[in-house]
Formats: sequence, structure tokens, C-alpha cells
Amino acid sequence: MGQCLSRQTRRTDRPTGDLVLSSVMADPVYSDPCIQHAEHVGNTHNIQQRKDHNDRFLVVAIDFGTTYTGYAFSFRHEYQRDRLKISTNIWTHNVGLSEKAPTAILLNKNQEVVSFGYDALNDYAELTEAKKQSKFFLFHRFKMNLYTDERLKSNTMLSDIRGKHLPAIVVFSAVIGYLKDHAIQRISGIDNQLNLEGKHIHWVLTIPAIWHDKAKQFMRKAAEQAGIETDRLTLALEPEAASLYCRYVPVYDSAAANSQSQEDLTRPAPGNSFNNFRPGSNYIILDLGGGTVDITFHTVRADGALQELHQPTGGYWGGTLVDQEFSDIVRRILGDETMMRAHVEYPQEMVEFMSEFEVKKRMFKCGQATPIQIKIPTCLTDLYTEMNGTSLSEGLANHELKDKLSVKRDKLVLTAELFESLFASSLSHIIGHLIQLLNSESLKCIDTILLVGGYSESPVVKENISRVFPNIRVINPTDASSAVLKGAVLFGHDPYAIASRVCKNTYGVAMQVPFNPNIHFKEECRIIDGLVYDVFDVHLRAGDTASVGAEVIEKSYYVSKGAAYGILDIYMTSHVSPVSVTEPGCTRLGTVTIQVENVNNESDTKIAVSLVYHGTELDVEAREVASGKITKTTVDFLG
Repeated sequence: MGQCLSRQTRRTDRPTGDLVLSSVMADPVYSDPCIQHAEHVGNTHNIQQRKDHNDRFLVVAIDFGTTYTGYAFSFRHEYQRDRLKISTNIWTHNVGLSEKAPTAILLNKNQEVVSFGYDALNDYAELTEAKKQSKFFLFHRFKMNLYTDERLKSNTMLSDIRGKHLPAIVVFSAVIGYLKDHAIQRISGIDNQLNLEGKHIHWVLTIPAIWHDKAKQFMRKAAEQAGIETDRLTLALEPEAASLYCRYVPVYDSAAANSQSQEDLTRPAPGNSFNNFRPGSNYIILDLGGGTVDITFHTVRADGALQELHQPTGGYWGGTLVDQEFSDIVRRILGDETMMRAHVEYPQEMVEFMSEFEVKKRMFKCGQATPIQIKIPTCLTDLYTEMNGTSLSEGLANHELKDKLSVKRDKLVLTAELFESLFASSLSHIIGHLIQLLNSESLKCIDTILLVGGYSESPVVKENISRVFPNIRVINPTDASSAVLKGAVLFGHDPYAIASRVCKNTYGVAMQVPFNPNIHFKEECRIIDGLVYDVFDVHLRAGDTASVGAEVIEKSYYVSKGAAYGILDIYMTSHVSPVSVTEPGCTRLGTVTIQVENVNNESDTKIAVSLVYHGTELDVEAREVASGKITKTTVDFLG
């Protein structure tokens, strides 16, 4: 079986008689891996070959948002003829139609989907009125749990609006599965002769660029559980998708404006791209969503492909931060218990209340003097009276905010000054972060900011960014709220449109090396049987550019003789040059188990390993040198 060279914790907890798993050792032929930037292996191997997807004539993209969710699709022949020929689903609701529906899902006690979006909120309201809601689960605006939970696991639980729990993977896969089935049914209804099978569809699922690796893998696992095969699924970074879409959207052409003809000022530039996004152009994509703000940085290469200038960044500063400021004010007026009961007992009315606020939020302009009026749901006024013994207008007359807030019949009236203050926290984070970024040497070349996402439609946002950055062009496409969704469809047709990305973190493998007194210090190392454990062998370094299709350097390791398996422990850190995986800031992402084809009892087995980070997921390829057997896998971040 061989000697176990993995950590002592593995040695003590393995059942007697089980296969011994051996962690990898460094190739002794090459220099000690503790030396910074040491090169190990000469073999290179291109592991990003484009797959033949000729059977996939349809791309369907799902934009799973914090507040709203939707899907879009296009056939390959449509993409080849007109890339902007993208169909979106239209959801109906009480006040009209929309391309997206609220991210809300209603499940029964058997964890089966009852309804989604507007229907879920309506159905739950009817169940509450009939006092049958206790047998159901309503989950609403739950996506950000993946971003905020750094201890995310496969069995992480999620609370519904009443505090009842279900596994998060069940809830997320239910949403994806519902949208998958809805899309297939709708597309099949286009033509009754259309024979649509799973093999014909390539799926794209959007994710924020700032999400950690566990959250990204969680979304893939949820999609797989919803019935989407992993080799037919691409995870698309939301701002990258938006960037792809906006390259084909007609914008004001400054060259045409300065020409004598003055014709066609809104035509797309030659080559189907923004006229100012020609080769050599450098720009920021500021994706302002409901929950997250994603910031990415692109330059246009000579061949027209996009190259990332800087690793993605951002934070939880989106439109829901403004919503929260408004909700906090309403809560101060009505009280915590009133608001809690309203959200639990009347979710539909509260969604409509916040939807009206959303409309006002997108229309409000800096410096306007006109007060803002928002219709108050009957449930709020009734609950307030029931719990306080007085009307809301009477209670507000004695409130500390009485000079800034008032009630007129069924309207809550906010002064323009108070309404504008709701944006302060969000804008402070966004603009402060942009100032810091644009002052860095590597990003001084930026001359354009591309505003996308639903929150970007707010005039307050656009006016403040334009005011703070007067020398930078700010572009906000007319359909900014659907740029991510439609761009994800384009990304599904051409996943190689983003030619290279910048690694956000350093990734590598934990390994053992022979002790060298000239390099290692005993008090700083864990040494067993002459081997130094926990060495961080870097494969991808933070700040490095990873190009799609580029040759990837393999590094060689050895599995102990007689061992049937080898274990790769994959680590991540934000540090550029880590030495040990035990350093502060290092995180074990997961493990990859490699089965040895031909167990060698005479000598160690040589394994050549490559780590490839595609911008959304970390893939590992391990090649047993003697047999040529290749193991390809995605790192299990969830445990």
C-alpha cells in the first residue's frame, strides 16, 4: 500500500485496512520549491482546447439576480446573422410586464416548486389569508447568502421569510430547475416541429465577478442538481457578459458627429464595437446590480478580443443598499414588529411597496425640489393602528422625522433632501473605491466607464459618477438592466471572447520537500522523517495574466511507492509569494484525489499536474507520466 506522506491528521483518522492515500512530494530533480518563483518542469500542455459543440444549436442564459431573475436565448443561426437577435422571457404581473421576475420561490412541504416570481408572492399571500402558509416555504432575495457566507458548504441551510429552514442547495436548484423547464417549454412552443433535446442546448448561468470560489462551485452544483449536465453549462461573470453585449449596442459616434455629413450618429462603429472601444481602448465595466457592485477592467486587443487589465473587484454596495436605507426609515416610523408582521403576512403587498420605491429611485434626479410620494400598503397602516391604537398620520406628527416625512391620504411623502440622502452610503462606497482604483498606476489609462445593471439606470448614480470623474466618458446603454442577461447569451455562443484574465488570488498545491538546512528553519517548519511539510507550491500567482488557450506549465510530483492514490491539497491566498500553506491568509480550497493506474511497489509514481483558472472555476489536470492516464477535475471547494 505504501507509506502515507500526508498530514498527521490524515494518518490518525484513517480506518485500519482502508486504502492508504498519499499526498504529493516535490520532484527532487528540480530546485527547492521554497525558493520564490522556482520553475519545476519543462513539459507544457495545452488543456484548453475548444470542444466541438456542433450539436448545440441553442444557448439559454439564466441571470440569477439578488432582486430579479430572468432568462434569455438565441439560436446559433440567429447569432450568426444578427448577434443582438436575443429573445427574453416576459413575465406578467399586476402593473404590467417585465423581462425579469422577483427572485422568489414557493415550495411545498415536499420541497417541490409551487410557483416562482410574481406568482410565488401572490400564491403565498392567498395561503396566508387562508391560514395555510405553515405547510409551505417562501424564499425571497436569498442570493447574497452565498456571498456573505464564507463557510459555505453543500449542506448549508437557508431560512425562508418565517425562519423555517431548508438546504440552500435545494432552494437554488429549485429556482434553476424551474427556469430551465420554463425555458424549454416556451422555446418548444415556438414551433411544434422543433425537436428540442438536452444535447441541443448550452446553458449559461451568471455569477458576480467578486464571488469567492465556493459560491461559484455552489451555483454549478445547484445547476447540476436541477438537471443541467456540467459539460453543457458555462458560468459567466456578470460584468464580462455585460461588456460583450455592449460591444454590439449602437452608441453615439463621435467620429460621425465631427464629419461633414453628420449622418447616423448612433451607428455601431466598424467591426461591430463601440467606436471608442477599438483595439487599444481601455475601459471599466461598472456592473451595478441589486446586491453586488462588480468592477472589471478590459482592454481591446488587436484581434478584437478582450483582455482583463486588473482582477475584478467590488462589494455589496448595489441598489438594495438604497432599499435598506429606505426600509430602515419606514421601520423607525412603524416599529420593528409591524414591519416583521407585514413582511411575513403580506409579502405581496410589501413587494409592491418596494417596487414602487424602485420606480421612484430610478426616476429621482439630483437637486430636484419636488417631494417624493409613495403609496403605503393598506397592511402597514392597518397593522400600525392595531398595534399602536392610533393612526399612522397621527403617530408621524409626533415623530422626530416629522419635518422630512408626512402622510397624505394613502401616500408617504418624503422631502427631496431626505430621498437623496438614501443614496449616500452606496455612492460613497462605489465612488471611493473607483477613486482609489483609478489613482493606481496600472489603471491611469482608463478613459471610459461603462455603466450597466438595473441600479445604473438611476440618474443620481450617473450624475454623481460623471461629476466626480469629469475627464472620463461615462456610457449608460438604454437597456443597461438587461445587458448582463443578453451578454450571457453571447458568451455562451463564444466563450473565448474574453481572451485573458488577471488572477485575483494565488493558487497552488501543498507538498513535502526534503529538509535543507540552508533554506529551512526548524522553528518555522513542520518536519517529519526528514521532510518539510506544508510547502506552498505556486501554480497561478495573484496579478498574473492567464490567457485562454495558452500553454500551461506542468509541475511534477511523486506519489509514494506502493500507494494506490495521490492527494492534491489545493490552497489559495491573496499573497503574491507564499512559502507555506500555514501562513495567515492561506485557505485550503479542497482536495483532488488521483488514482494511480499501475501501482508501483519499487519506486515512486511521477504525476504531472496543471492548474488552470478560467476566470470562473479552477480546473486541475493530473497526468500519470508512466501510463499517460489523465485525470481532469474541478476542485471541490464545498467539502
